[in-house]
Amino acid sequence: MLIEQEIHELSDDPSHPLHAIVKQTEVPLCITDPKVDDNPMVFVNDAFCDLTGYTRDELIGRNCRLLQGPDTDPHDIERLRLIINSQSVGSVEILNYRKDGTPFYNLLQIGPIMDDARNLRYYFGVQHDKTIERQTEARAASLAQEEVTHRLRNIVNVMSVIIRKSRRDYKDLEAYSEELIGRLEALSAVHFETFGGRTIQSDLHGSLERILSAYALYSEDQFSLSGPRFLVPHHLLSTLTLTIHELAANAIKYGGFNEAERKVSVSWSRIILDNRPLLSLVWKEDGLVEVTRPEKSHGTTIIGELVEAADGRLDFDWRDDGVKVTLSLPLP
Repeated sequence: MLIEQEIHELSDDPSHPLHAIVKQTEVPLCITDPKVDDNPMVFVNDAFCDLTGYTRDELIGRNCRLLQGPDTDPHDIERLRLIINSQSVGSVEILNYRKDGTPFYNLLQIGPIMDDARNLRYYFGVQHDKTIERQTEARAASLAQEEVTHRLRNIVNVMSVIIRKSRRDYKDLEAYSEELIGRLEALSAVHFETFGGRTIQSDLHGSLERILSAYALYSEDQFSLSGPRFLVPHHLLSTLTLTIHELAANAIKYGGFNEAERKVSVSWSRIILDNRPLLSLVWKEDGLVEVTRPEKSHGTTIIGELVEAADGRLDFDWRDDGVKVTLSLPLP
């Protein structure tokens, strides 16, 4: 029976199949001996010790279930057992635990090591720490859920403002109803269009015009658009449209769309900064009355995180006569 010392000796022989596995890999690796009761580990490399927090002496002679913990999924354990029993190569992502109790997501690839006669000698296990990726995915999912909840609340708030302001301008109930239904349908349509995910690329001018037309309470004269023809790449479309929806909703509640005399101007250009192409978009609100800065910033926080995730930047400049927002997004 080969023991750990013999494996080390074999690993110094480039002609031996274990040489490439043991010496040339920089990923966490362990080797177990199924001929010994409970299939214990007989070799672990330094990367394996670094990943798990255990010393080599604490690992050798023990089964890999040492890394399992209270939240390890029994179904994942059973999948590992099936791979081992079938003497095949397979991968399972499983929740493991370090020596200090810290959990980590382990993409574990295991398989048999055979001798020349095709007799089973050992099992190898290669570990890949997927914790950061899973945490990033969980944060993205949480952010998406927060964003959806916030959008629904925003739509209700905007509809409430539209109902109140439209009622002031109409004495005739039928005319008021038609105007209100038209505005709500426009608001609903533009949300479905921009969040439906069907568009690969979208013309920036057309997208902005459709969105702002749904939010401008008094007329389309309340906003102006200026900039070159620009097709928004698909990977930026969601971030860009969500940002515009948030700014427009805030303009209805606090700023540039709140009164007929107030205006919103949106301009954009393609620039080069630090040898990197960027879409630079400037949202500017002007009016005769000082703009009200929102006390709550949940929506702004959400779009700020979305822009940051896109490697962009969002800057607010609260001035006496209105707010100026500069959005920068990297282009391919």
